[in-house]
Amino acid sequence: MQLIINTHSLQTALTIVCSNLKRNLQPAILNNVLLEARKNELKLTTFDGSQLVCLTLEAQVSKDAQITVCAWDFKNLVEKIKNKVIEILLHKDQLIIKSDSVTIGLKTISADEFITLPQLESESISIKLKRENLLAGIEQTLHCASKELSKQILTGVNLKLVRENKRQLLKFCATDAHQLAALETEVDLNNTAKEFELIIQSKTMDLLSTLLKADYSSIITLTFDETLVEFSTDKFVLTCNQILGIYPQYEKLIPGEFEIQAIVDRQQMIKNLTLVNSVAQDNLVSITISPERQLINIQAQTPGIANGNQTQSGYLLGNIQAQTITLNHNYLLKSLKSLPGSEVKILINQPNQPIEIQNLVPEPAQHIIMPIQVRK
Repeated sequence: MQLIINTHSLQTALTIVCSNLKRNLQPAILNNVLLEARKNELKLTTFDGSQLVCLTLEAQVSKDAQITVCAWDFKNLVEKIKNKVIEILLHKDQLIIKSDSVTIGLKTISADEFITLPQLESESISIKLKRENLLAGIEQTLHCASKELSKQILTGVNLKLVRENKRQLLKFCATDAHQLAALETEVDLNNTAKEFELIIQSKTMDLLSTLLKADYSSIITLTFDETLVEFSTDKFVLTCNQILGIYPQYEKLIPGEFEIQAIVDRQQMIKNLTLVNSVAQDNLVSITISPERQLINIQAQTPGIANGNQTQSGYLLGNIQAQTITLNHNYLLKSLKSLPGSEVKILINQPNQPIEIQNLVPEPAQHIIMPIQVRK
């Protein structure tokens, strides 16, 4: 192996592929990155036992070769190099990294000892999706996925393609049973595209979001079989195990009607929530919506110690009687931060019923937050 490569590109790629690995994986070879140099490109691949990520970089390759090296050591070394380009060459069992100021060798392990990588079956299904559709779906739903491993089905993002009234809709949903986020976006696929439903690991969707922000390819290929799912462009491949099971019928959890609607400035509400958070006992805030006064009051307190109040105006419709509902502060704040646009719509029924938050443009997402019952 002998090649010259842009330092910044290599640093960025190593940051991404190393984010796929926890420290001290077993077997130990999983801690290595597989390097494949050929045809004026360098491929970097890591695999943590359930998820694979492979990035392809442009490089001036003089000698083709495959080798593995400790991913974190390689990353930490390359991060310290300030030159615009570096030279990488393989000498016996050492990977030599050379720049104007430094020459360092890293111990290597043969590529033959790398774990056999997962491969999709020949009868897999493949469709093309727009980058912006995938990115919007991930950014507006992922924060609601459960962190509890005992709720394995809920630790992923539900992704499905359905046909409704001659429209093809790509639907995203994530929930931890206390909050839910759903987004549907219309897609233009050929008529042979079949409906499907997948549950994809949260860590995969999080890494996919990072890859999509770094790779501006307009079209992403989604391929899956009975157990694996893969996202790919000519610059990256991301493959993982599906979460197998039946996702809850979340549509039934979304109320069909609401008594009060409020359209408010999103950034102002984020600011108000942040201001009262310092005195929020048990991470709770009370939201009072008063249609008659066209005001929304946000209150938090630590009894006997501190009290915080913030009020903002809005465009309110519905039941004249004011309603007060207590919510988890973090759930509400994350929801508002993940939605696009300058304004959001807040929909409320009774204090013991879930609220819904929607963005107004471009395609409304639905964020459902369950209320907290406070014992007096």
